[in-house]
Amino acid sequence: MEIKIWPDVSFWNAVVSKNPESTFFHTPLWHDLVVRTYADYAIATRGFIFSDGRKAVFPLIQTREG
Repeated sequence: MEIKIWPDVSFWNAVVSKNPESTFFHTPLWHDLVVRTYADYAIATRGFIFSDGRKAVFPLIQTREG
């Protein structure tokens, strides 16, 4: 398994768009809006590529360290 610490937007959007259960709150745009609104937050999303080629994204937000 390959772990993408900072998955690029195209990888992230591709995973979200292929999953019918994904919502706006899974998208990079939502996360970008959150971190622009709240200065103490940062995007902490992780991407995964499994050995069979499947891809996954865990869309995460973290509190920035002060």
